[in-house]
Amino acid sequence: MRAQYFVVDDGDAWRVLYEFKKYGPYGDGSREQALNAAVDSAHEAGERGFEAEVLVAEGDGYRPAWKHGRDPYPPRW
Repeated sequence: MRAQYFVVDDGDAWRVLYEFKKYGPYGDGSREQALNAAVDSAHEAGERGFEAEVLVAEGDGYRPAWKHGRDPYPPRW
């Protein structure tokens, strides 16, 4: 079972995409706020047994930002 959370720029604010649904904006709508919300959700999914990760929109694709079991929680950024 896999849970992928995508942090994307939606024009007016950064949001989290999960299972084709948009969530947010969070706090001030910044990338950092959306990233933290995505990591919190991914951490919870990972604790329930999912292979959970967060990916951030960058250029024409996505780059890995955080993965349950690999990266510290809470993240140190």
